Amino acid sequence: MDDFDLFMEEQETEKEEFPNLPEELKGIDLNPDESEKLKNDFPTLKQYITISFTEDQTKALAELLGVPLLDPRKKNTYSFEEIVGANENGLL
Repeated sequence: MDDFDLFMEEQETEKEEFPNLPEELKGIDLNPDESEKLKNDFPTLKQYITISFTEDQTKALAELLGVPLLDPRKKNTYSFEEIVGANENGLL
C-alpha cells in the first residue's frame, strides 16, 4: 500500500456518509428487505389529487382551476394557495 492509498483510506474513515442523518437513525441498518413493514395509514402534511384530461380539455381545465397554464406533457403541481391566489387575482 503506497502513501496515496493510505491518504485515501484516512479520508474515507473521516468522512461521514450521511452527515445530516437524524441521531435516532445513526448506526441503524436501513436495508428495506430487513426493515419492519409499515402498517396502518400514515397521514402526510399535504393531500394530493390526480386529474386526468384530454389534450383538447387543457384550456377548459386551466380556466376551471383558475391557473394560468397546464402543460399535459409535464407534471403540473399547484398548491391550494396558488389556485386560490390565481382565482382572487384574476390571473387567467
